[in-house]
Amino acid sequence: MSPSIRALIKHETVALGEMYRNFYRDPCSAGLLAAPQGMSKAYFGPQIKDIYRHFYLSHVLYRLDYWKSLTSNRFSLKDLAGSGIGNPFGVVIDGTHITVGAEYSHYCAQRVAGLVDRFCIPHSTVAEIGGGFGAVAYYLLRDHRPLTYFDFDVPERIALSSYHLMKAFPHLTFLLYGEKSLTQDALSEVDVALLPISALAAMQNASIDITFSSNGVSNLSAGAMTECLQRIAAITRHSVLYIANQSSSELIGELLGEGANALTLMDRRTSGWHSHRVSGAGVGGAAALANSTLIEQTFSRKPAVVYSAVDAPVLAAREGAHGAQR
Repeated sequence: MSPSIRALIKHETVALGEMYRNFYRDPCSAGLLAAPQGMSKAYFGPQIKDIYRHFYLSHVLYRLDYWKSLTSNRFSLKDLAGSGIGNPFGVVIDGTHITVGAEYSHYCAQRVAGLVDRFCIPHSTVAEIGGGFGAVAYYLLRDHRPLTYFDFDVPERIALSSYHLMKAFPHLTFLLYGEKSLTQDALSEVDVALLPISALAAMQNASIDITFSSNGVSNLSAGAMTECLQRIAAITRHSVLYIANQSSSELIGELLGEGANALTLMDRRTSGWHSHRVSGAGVGGAAALANSTLIEQTFSRKPAVVYSAVDAPVLAAREGAHGAQR
């Protein structure tokens, strides 16, 4: 990401604009897109070989089937349509261009929206820790208004998400870091606030209804992770949904369950989004499984039944039935 960071520091807006208009295929989005290894060389040349085309198609179809299973077939492929910003790549199925990672981002948005519904919040405040270029935010802001969305991330990611989301939603009111003091009055006047992770310290306690993160703090040092999770617990009024690999999920659960603002684990489920990439013990063994298997954990201030070792599709079906009854 050094070229985009350098362009930001030197205010080279022309160079930055070229990167952002192509961010799906540019290194400025490194680590944000679940593209197969060697994507640039194999897929972005003049013509894709059949072996790579078939691999990518099978990859997409697997994830679409899993998305349909988790969401109990409540959505159509058209619901996965993206903003079209950033020169996205993907596949076209039944006339809908499905960009890489769209099904996972849409699923996460539905999980967050389900928590908003569970707590019957009329106008919710939702925070995402490590929102990347705004993939989950796009579906939340498109489909689940009214809400106020906060993104806390490293500055270079915030710059990229600002570009994407402000182009996707020109009718919404945005607050960027440094424009105003982070008072409750200022924050109540905007639809979207895009802030550096350090701004968590300036947020008032219990000012966010639902906090979501997908591996947003998993790579921090032990001290930084502890401090960040303590602030997340403090600012969250109702519930935290955290998705992390198996090796770090237990530590995250322990940290969110400690201290004056401790949260209670109410739901823990194994996610199969990445499990197909590990083909048994022959590829890294238990360590590889721990690093690739995702665990979805929901924490709340209200005591609740703790689910464990339950397949995600079963719980998703229960949530869908509960929503229909409601």
